[in-house]
Amino acid sequence: MWMARWQSRGSPCRIAIQSAGKHLLGGEPKPICSSWMITNFLSDWLRLEDESLTRLNLRNSLLAWASEVLAGLNQTPASHHEYLISELEALARGQTDRLMILMPPGSAKSTYASILFPPWWFTQHPGSSVIAVSHTLALAESFSRRVRNLIRLS
Repeated sequence: MWMARWQSRGSPCRIAIQSAGKHLLGGEPKPICSSWMITNFLSDWLRLEDESLTRLNLRNSLLAWASEVLAGLNQTPASHHEYLISELEALARGQTDRLMILMPPGSAKSTYASILFPPWWFTQHPGSSVIAVSHTLALAESFSRRVRNLIRLS
């Protein structure tokens, strides 16, 4: 039976290969990695840890999610967008059971409520459904395609 066993004597990355309790290489196992390998491993681990925290933040905050998506378009949410986002987050938390959005044309209602909110909603409520409704079929299909593409890219 082949086994790889981590040993912490001296070098933090000594690996001994054993078979039935005997060293195959004879005597003390030899180090198989150097300090630059440890440095690379640690930097990769920190990068993955940071990426994990970023993903957690994106799942917990609609503002973080919207900012991340819009950063690819060189856009950032304005103050009235942040207010809309806070109301959408309250809806997702169940603090609001109905929300009517009345904003002037061109104020990004559709971008936030119909495109950015549904994918984030699914992270909060994975077993739920969203119905996309619009005054025309083409607009509803366009929103749903953009939502689908966001989910695929995420």
